[in-house]
Order: sequence, then structure tokens, then C-alpha cells
Amino acid sequence: MRPMSRRLPLLRAILAITGLIQLGMGLTEILAPGALPSFFGGGPGRDLGYLPALGGARYLAMAWGMALAARDPWRHRAWIQVMIFVQAVDWAAGAYYWASEAIDWGPAVALPLLWVVLLVLLYPRQGRAEAEGA
Repeated sequence: MRPMSRRLPLLRAILAITGLIQLGMGLTEILAPGALPSFFGGGPGRDLGYLPALGGARYLAMAWGMALAARDPWRHRAWIQVMIFVQAVDWAAGAYYWASEAIDWGPAVALPLLWVVLLVLLYPRQGRAEAEGA
């Protein structure tokens, strides 16, 4: 048995656990945005930079994925799918906060919708050779 094949079950378990933690934190941040600071031991005025830093890490990860997808959209379609999902959630949040008058209509509401439409329309569905005119 190759070394990676022996480690594969452990890797899969760690990836699944990490994914569940990210899911939990993401849903908490969206549905109960005030809950995470106290969970991490912060308090009013003490933790103002921590959660934005976590969000910033995710922005950087998405930027990395978009750079990969820009170089080879067919190979990195999963990153495009993830960005469509992210932008759809961004749009839903923006629309909700706009409807509740917490934010004005603007880029926070309009741009995610634009990106969803463009990425869905331009998503690489056909084969690479066919798309590149070969």
C-alpha cells in the first residue's frame, strides 16, 4: 500500500471536520452575526479585528481560486462553482439588508447579482477543444 493511500482516510476525515467547522461558522456569521465574537472569547471593543481577519483570509482564498480558474477554467470549474455560490449568498444578504433598509442600493447588492449572471452564462460547459476552436 502506498503511503498516501494509508493516510487518505485520515485526510478525508480532517477535510470533512474542517468543512463542517467552516459550515458552522459561516451559517453562524450569516444567521447570528453577533454570536461568534463571544464564542471566540472577545467582547465589545476587544475583538474588532479578529472576525474581519477571518473574512479576509477567505477573500484571499477566493482570489487564489479565481486566479487558478482564470488560467484554466475547464480544469478549475469547481472554483467557478464556489464563486457562483459565494456571490449568490452575497446577493441574498445584500438584498435582505437593502430590503430592511440597513444598507442603500449599490455595489453590495448589484455586483454579486451581476457576477452570478455572468459566471452562470459563461460557465465552461462544453469541451475545452471545442471551446478553443480546435
